[in-house]
Amino acid sequence: MSTTLKGKPAPQPYKPSADESVKFLQERAVFGETQRFKTLDRREAFFRCRQYAHQEKDWWGRDADSSETISPEAVFPPGTGPAGGDDLLVRDKRPTAPTNMGRSVVKRYTGLLFSKSRRPEIKVENDPDTEAFLRAVRESCRFWPMMRAARNKGGSIGSVVMTVAMREGKFAYEVHNSKNVTPLWKSRRDLQLTGILVMWRYNREENAYDKDGKFSGTRVVVYLHRRIVTDEVDITYQDIPLEHASPENWIEEARVDHGLGFFPGVWIQNEAETEDVDGDADCEGAWQTIDTDDRLIAQMNKALLKNLDPTVVTKTDEKEMARIDAQNPLIKGSDYALEVGTSGDAKYMEMTGSGVTVGMAFSDKLEQNVSDQTGAVFIDDKDLAAAQSAKAIEFRHAPMLDRADDFRAQYGDAIVALMEITERIARRFLGTIVAVGPNDTPSGFRFKLPSRQIRDEKTGEVKLVPHRLGAGGYISIEWGPYFSPTEDDNSKTIQNSAAANQAGFVDKVTAARRIAPVFGVADVEGTVAKAKTELEEEVAAGLAGGGGGVMPGDILAGGGNPPA
Repeated sequence: MSTTLKGKPAPQPYKPSADESVKFLQERAVFGETQRFKTLDRREAFFRCRQYAHQEKDWWGRDADSSETISPEAVFPPGTGPAGGDDLLVRDKRPTAPTNMGRSVVKRYTGLLFSKSRRPEIKVENDPDTEAFLRAVRESCRFWPMMRAARNKGGSIGSVVMTVAMREGKFAYEVHNSKNVTPLWKSRRDLQLTGILVMWRYNREENAYDKDGKFSGTRVVVYLHRRIVTDEVDITYQDIPLEHASPENWIEEARVDHGLGFFPGVWIQNEAETEDVDGDADCEGAWQTIDTDDRLIAQMNKALLKNLDPTVVTKTDEKEMARIDAQNPLIKGSDYALEVGTSGDAKYMEMTGSGVTVGMAFSDKLEQNVSDQTGAVFIDDKDLAAAQSAKAIEFRHAPMLDRADDFRAQYGDAIVALMEITERIARRFLGTIVAVGPNDTPSGFRFKLPSRQIRDEKTGEVKLVPHRLGAGGYISIEWGPYFSPTEDDNSKTIQNSAAANQAGFVDKVTAARRIAPVFGVADVEGTVAKAKTELEEEVAAGLAGGGGGVMPGDILAGGGNPPA
């Protein structure tokens, strides 16, 4: 029990019962679209490349859906669609060839945090058994891909929710889009949850019938999915058409009374924000610039396409003009000749391209503004050619790394919390007696995990044993470098580590740990022990053959050289 400085019990917050939590979340359900949902949905639209889907006309003033490259409404072959007007404002049209920088920025940061070479190490202090257990859980249930999905969601809209569950002996991690989540807080200050209501809409195609009951095709019906997860229960409700949704219409489809006593998940802010449950998205402050750049590029695209069909300019003799039949149209092409008279002339008129050149320069400026606002660095070939080491690349990415450090803090804390929840759930199942089938003998609960590899220190033999939880310990996270070292960096690391060991500044294991990432060595202690055994065998063989009097202890201590 927590206490105050005077030793008196600290006030405890009110803890609602399972039924009270469920009822509270049901009553807070809003079947319509809230202002918060609309804001987060617009943010997410930039990540999902749907930010212009609401605009009905394309850049030529035609129906955008009927001429879109990928669209179920695209029924007209190219060039045969209904013509539109060109009197629309720039803001009224759907841009062609959008840059989709909103997606690029988020993806770059996600890769910087959770690509395979940048994933953090998770340690359990003084408990290698629990550490190995949690590692096996992450490998068996695709934890890191789910973290990438969570980072993409959080980066695109500003927040995300992740939950943990045990299903048939296997852990499962779920990512919930926070725009569809209504939270019930245990501690709003610490963003600790008691429960969540997850609710979203989706379209379902159903058969349609006329008033006489005859089949008339298909129709799209909007359905509502609803689920409530609290510190005591996990309830999924029957999906119903949105038109039938009401405060009383909550029909349970599946219910799990897990009785954990704590919420099995975390609310993650992309960037820390104390006055709003949703943090800042990666592209916060850059939405308007991205939109402006997309429309500028669309206008340049239109100008270039029109210039590819240049205008013919003629200077004709008046007598020749009088002779030409007014009904005879001008025909262009190498198969036709154009009579312009002795004083006439004809040529193609094309734009000089100066306008497009200016436009491209301004587009580059807008992209730089996006980079300044978001911190994202867009590397080109010149940057790669100039980078001679990982440190040089790091300097080039300095603005991006500054913000990535903040993301590491947010998502790193979430990873630690998820591992703590995973461990607590696992310990709940320890000692549980279960029967797999109706005719099976009840036995102890077993986790569906790959076996653990244990190396015998004496023989070096690797044995496979079941994973087990240890006594427990403090869980921490260690992030590695953002960029892999170059071959020159690796060479210097090996030389410096060997020199430090030779001088007696560090032991062989410490030096090996520093060198291990270069060669992809995971079991440092095992590799050093194996090298020691091999060296002792070589020395013993040399002594047996009368090859000198150097002792293994002298070699390992750096006092001599191994036999040739």
